[in-house]
Amino acid sequence: MNTSFVNPLPGVPDVESPFFDELFAQKEASENVLRVARQLRENGFAIIDFPDAEFDARAERIKTKFHGRFDFDHWRDELWHKNDGMRVQDAWETDEGVRSLASNPQILHLLSQLYGRRAIPFQTLNFPVGTQQPIHNDAIHFSCVPERFMCGV
Repeated sequence: MNTSFVNPLPGVPDVESPFFDELFAQKEASENVLRVARQLRENGFAIIDFPDAEFDARAERIKTKFHGRFDFDHWRDELWHKNDGMRVQDAWETDEGVRSLASNPQILHLLSQLYGRRAIPFQTLNFPVGTQQPIHNDAIHFSCVPERFMCGV
């Protein structure tokens, strides 16, 4: 006789499911996964240590490589409110360092456990300064079908 729990709501991310406890018990999730899952469930975000021993060096190489693509003087003088020209979209398609961060196997495994579906990277956005935008909704730019399965890292 099979006594495993069958998720009656597969269209809801596991971290948001009313069957959260049953789903994560069945996964035999580690304490770290449970901690992150609870943070996401309660706060809408979680803080983790990125699982890459080379993260700092990799980030410095990426920052150095892209630094020349940003017009900081023009941004400081005129465009700080729009951030025009201060973003590199989808660098993961051409830059190995960005790709290694976007497709980190441990992050993808964690996200797959949290959401109950295989996680896949689909976009990167690199920028040297925060946008300082007022509250806004990016759902038109960052969404998925079914909804609620997109996670920004």
